[in-house]
Amino acid sequence: MYFADLHCHPSGKNFPKYRTKKPKSFQSTLAHLWDIPRSKVINLMRGLRGTSYSQADVGSLVKSQTKLAYISIYPFEQGFIKNMGAWVEAPSVLVCASLRLSLPRIAHIRSDTYDYFQELQSEWEFVQRKSGQVCTGNVTVHPKGGINVHRATIPVEGRYVILAPNPEALAQNVPPWGKRTFIGPAAIDQTLEDPNCTLCVLTIEGMHALSVTNGDRHAPEVEESVLQQRIDLIKTWPVFFITFAHHFDNRLCAHARSFFKVPLPWNPNQTRNMNFIPLNPEDNPWKNPSPEKYSLEERKRGFSPAGFRAIHHLLAVRVNEDSSVEDEPALGRRIWIDTKHMSASSRLEFYDRIIRPYNRSGGRKQAANGMAPQGCIPVIASHSGYSGRQTLLDQIQDYFLENDENAPGNPFNPWNINLCDEDLEVICQSGGLIGLNLDQRILGIMYRLRLRHVLFPAAFMPKKERKMDSVELILSNILGMARGVKNRGIGLHAYRPDGFSFWNCICIGSDFDGGIDPINDYATVLHYEKLRTDLGERMRQHIQTGVFQEFGITEDNLEAVLDLFFFQNALQFLKRHFAGAAIA
Repeated sequence: MYFADLHCHPSGKNFPKYRTKKPKSFQSTLAHLWDIPRSKVINLMRGLRGTSYSQADVGSLVKSQTKLAYISIYPFEQGFIKNMGAWVEAPSVLVCASLRLSLPRIAHIRSDTYDYFQELQSEWEFVQRKSGQVCTGNVTVHPKGGINVHRATIPVEGRYVILAPNPEALAQNVPPWGKRTFIGPAAIDQTLEDPNCTLCVLTIEGMHALSVTNGDRHAPEVEESVLQQRIDLIKTWPVFFITFAHHFDNRLCAHARSFFKVPLPWNPNQTRNMNFIPLNPEDNPWKNPSPEKYSLEERKRGFSPAGFRAIHHLLAVRVNEDSSVEDEPALGRRIWIDTKHMSASSRLEFYDRIIRPYNRSGGRKQAANGMAPQGCIPVIASHSGYSGRQTLLDQIQDYFLENDENAPGNPFNPWNINLCDEDLEVICQSGGLIGLNLDQRILGIMYRLRLRHVLFPAAFMPKKERKMDSVELILSNILGMARGVKNRGIGLHAYRPDGFSFWNCICIGSDFDGGIDPINDYATVLHYEKLRTDLGERMRQHIQTGVFQEFGITEDNLEAVLDLFFFQNALQFLKRHFAGAAIA
């Protein structure tokens, strides 16, 4: 039984341990992915926010038979600890307690010399160090069968190996960590046959990673020529896709709201260019919200001119004067675009100006009525949930109504960070891929967004939400998306054993070790086998009541559908598009 994860952070706990203001620390012989941090087992057992225990370290990936992991590297944004929107900075001790970062790490991030691009390069170096080597690490497991809660660790031996289009060019022997090796696309199947190996695919989270910090409270900025040079550089790395936006302004596109409001003096301020880019660069629509001040056309502004030029460069396309979009081989290979964290305005512009014109021209065919797409640029949403909304314009019009409560009659998280039916149509028709986030807040338990949960976890959670804190939360999002695809009338909602549908476009994108608050029963990759068992049982119950009849899922084909969701969709997407990133 194999598993795949479209978005996780195996370096999320150990890289920060060694990347501080002390250069010698980063050169330690222990500074690599197999130095697995100790976990707070009690918090793991309770499924609390995953900052105090490891969720997707390489040992756990190997142990859990997560054979394919899309690993995301991410320069930690200064906005979490510098851009606090307060008259005084949050004390480092409080930041340390809330984010579970060491004081030396916080000092490094707060310094005016902290550089996002240097961090990106350092993390890429870090994740390479043991690629291809057989190593051993101690993995924290859920205590059971007499295992002492204080000794709930087991040794795991195995290896991870990074996929690269040019594996020989990257292989090298670097003391003191030894020889690092990579594999090419032709060796994928052979690598997956190794029972103690996880195949890793490199991704980047946030275009801020290609800029520098400048020590102030605003977004980083570099000359556009430098940005283009850095895009060329990461095209020499085996980066498969990049999550274009993240939590804070990157001066390229508007990011979606992703933080709940905490009534404390120290609150990360992500409002600059949040949701849309105002006509007046000095304007902040969220400082004193006045919805009537901003027309629909202004709210639809998602990209800066430099942002679109960066998209063109990443995708190796050009936009002609007649708005048609064509391949531009001179820009090199493609790095695909992950739309997670883009606001609804940014996604709408991306679709209208790049995806739809390209995919509807040049003899290309979009997926429809069970037929797979041909020649399309795939749209990725690597760690998302369902919003319960129909269109991107619905989300744009309701920007000023987003709060920390469920919308009346909508059991999902309605924030525009989540996918609407229009997103689902574009993703499925392009042959893209949705990674289902395992953060219960993204999936719809809005109670987790409130301060009283932070102070008293689950103590006052409404019974209805407590009941949903289970596999039902995952299934409700999957079914919501399937119904959303059906509502778009494109004939892709029903599973077809020999055809193409929504059920070929969804997988797990956990965001483990990215600071999420997981579903309590499935807090780490080591719970994937239990998740598959529980999801299968719950789907069988719904099959018997007729819920899945409209989606073509029966007792006879259920296991095939589960195989797609847990492994095959992520694998087949990789096989179709990793080599396909190179254009003629």
